[in-house]
Amino acid sequence: MWIPIRVTSQDSPPIVTTCHAGYRRPDNIRVSGALSNDYEIEYQFDDLPDLTEGDGVELLDQDGNPIAGETFVVREPPQVTDNPNDDQTGFFRRALLTKVAVFDIEAREDGGYELRE
Repeated sequence: MWIPIRVTSQDSPPIVTTCHAGYRRPDNIRVSGALSNDYEIEYQFDDLPDLTEGDGVELLDQDGNPIAGETFVVREPPQVTDNPNDDQTGFFRRALLTKVAVFDIEAREDGGYELRE
């Protein structure tokens, strides 16, 4: 499924780019019939030529607003998907993602803290 995403680089200051990407959640059936345990995006190289490990990725709704709880970090350098014999050329790239858990921290009366997702 191709959806809008927002990518925030680790640069200082950060570079924010919005584009469309193919998004896959864990346990989607692939063409070969194997199951995937990874979150991933597939995108056109020209849209995100500098995407790298550690960059942030947010899924957006059709109006361009972030979808709550759908924030990720690029887990490893993106790979070429349409030219497996050459890691430098190709129209598409695939990036594996790690989902970022966001918690609210609430102070309790006893001096402790409670985490809420």
